[in-house]
Amino acid sequence: MGKVRTDMDSPIANIDAVVFDLGGVLIDWNPRYLYRQLFPGDVEGMERFLSEVCTSTWNERQDAGRPGKKRSTRPSPSIRSTRL
Repeated sequence: MGKVRTDMDSPIANIDAVVFDLGGVLIDWNPRYLYRQLFPGDVEGMERFLSEVCTSTWNERQDAGRPGKKRSTRPSPSIRSTRL
């Protein structure tokens, strides 16, 4: 017969601390790190995309746990054409 697991057998039982890096002190993150790869050589297009489509406000809402049905996968109506 197999070993019966108890709460103390769980890897979670060994966690002593959880760190939330909300200020970006431990992990440096900037959306431009990703979007530079998606907009190669087009800094102006990337900045336009970040300021009009994937804004910091939009990103904060996603990070806050916005329900899937309320997330938008379409660009803002103010954008007529954006190269993705």
